[in-house]
Amino acid sequence: MLAMAVLTLVCTMPQLAFGLEPDQERIQILSGGRCLVRSEKLDCSAVAAYLRDQLKLGKGHLIRVRAGQSVDVSYQQLHALFEGLREAGFATYTGR
Repeated sequence: MLAMAVLTLVCTMPQLAFGLEPDQERIQILSGGRCLVRSEKLDCSAVAAYLRDQLKLGKGHLIRVRAGQSVDVSYQQLHALFEGLREAGFATYTGR
């Protein structure tokens, strides 16, 4: 149930088209435990480190997370993604 609730999340159009603030980043959850950050596809478990180490995003940076309804993702994969983001100090937002 939780996985399905998380799968009805935020839009994936370019940031400015949806009025995202400059201190916000989007993650799209893909099938198979993969995530899309900007144009990079990587394991969802590596997203927090990528945001921190490669994109140099600081603590408190708002991360918007989205997945399509047909994405095959487990609760454990979602939990690992959100826990990694939380532990790295990022703020997360899920919703429409």
